[in-house]
Amino acid sequence: LCVSASRSESFGMAVAEERRERDEIGQRVGEIFDNLDLDANQVLDPNEFQALIERLGPLGQIIKPKLGQFFNRMDADRNGQISVVESQFAADYFAQQAGMRRKREAAKKNAKLVQMTQQTLAQLDRNRNGEISTREAKRNPKGEEVFGLIDTDDNKKLTGEEIYKYLETTQGQ
Repeated sequence: LCVSASRSESFGMAVAEERRERDEIGQRVGEIFDNLDLDANQVLDPNEFQALIERLGPLGQIIKPKLGQFFNRMDADRNGQISVVESQFAADYFAQQAGMRRKREAAKKNAKLVQMTQQTLAQLDRNRNGEISTREAKRNPKGEEVFGLIDTDDNKKLTGEEIYKYLETTQGQ
């Protein structure tokens, strides 16, 4: 029950963070749009994108082929101009892509942590009861040293969940 509440709380925090990031991206897109809209007509045209390439100097020449694709992707109604609304839709799309990338990275990290937990149990759980006793932990040079940190319920046994939580907190360091 505590784990479910904790995961639900984490999910809520992640959603709030994603909304905050989208708002920030939207604000930045508005500022960028205003800077690119040289004639202040509330649309970007290919000439304004060309001016961006020129302002970027050598970097502009490197990314020039991609900017055409980017322009076409943003021009949803295919009228040769990008409106403020289209730029906001593009910002939402790119923010969504960034969020999906973070979720994939989190899933990979989770899979790695599960694998490490399983490996730890396989190496140290001699009697194969799904727990590591203090005696079993002594077989690992660091096992005895970190046992107290991992054994959060002080029952002198390490479960897969305790090992996973420990790895989760230490792998980011």
